[in-house]
Amino acid sequence: MTTELLNTLYVQTQGADLRLEQDSLRVHLPDTTGRQILPLRRIDAIVLYGHINLSTELITRCAQDRRPVTWMTRGGRYLARLDGAIHGNVLLRHAQHQSHADAEARLGIARNIVAGKIRNSRWVLLRAARDSAPTAKARLREAAATLAEGIAATSTAESLDTLMGVEGNAARTYFVTYKRGMG
Repeated sequence: MTTELLNTLYVQTQGADLRLEQDSLRVHLPDTTGRQILPLRRIDAIVLYGHINLSTELITRCAQDRRPVTWMTRGGRYLARLDGAIHGNVLLRHAQHQSHADAEARLGIARNIVAGKIRNSRWVLLRAARDSAPTAKARLREAAATLAEGIAATSTAESLDTLMGVEGNAARTYFVTYKRGMG
C-alpha cells in the first residue's frame, strides 16, 4: 500500500504560467526553455506570489477538487483565496446559530458536554481502581463517587457559571487523585 503525501505548491517566479494538462499541472517559467509537469493529485494547495498566470481550466479544476488557491502580493500580503464549493448543511448551520442565541439551549448543550467529560474521568478512575492496591482502590473509588455527584450536579446547574464551577471541582478531584498516584 502506498501513501500519497500532499504538498502545497508555492510559486514566486514572476510571470510564471500554470495550466491544466489532463490530470497534471504544467508550469512554464519565463526565460527558461521547456516546462515542468506536476501530477495534480499530489498537490494539496497552490499559493501564488505576485504576477502569476493561471489558466481558467486550472482554476476551475482546483475549485471542483476543493484544492485551495491563494493569491498573495509579491511581498507576501494576502489578497484572495479560492476554496471551491462548500459542502455542508445550511439548515444545520442555521439551527446551530439559533441554539447559540438561546441561553437555555446553550446551557443544555454545555450540561451534556460537562457531564460527558466528568463521566469519562470517573470511568478512568474506576478502571484504575480494579487493579490497584487496597488503599489506592479506596481512594480511587471515593474520588469516583465524588465525580458521580458532579455528574448529577450538571443536570441541576442553573447557569453556565455554576456549571463551570461543577466542572472545575470535578477536574480538581480527578487531578488531585491522579497526582497522588492511581496505583
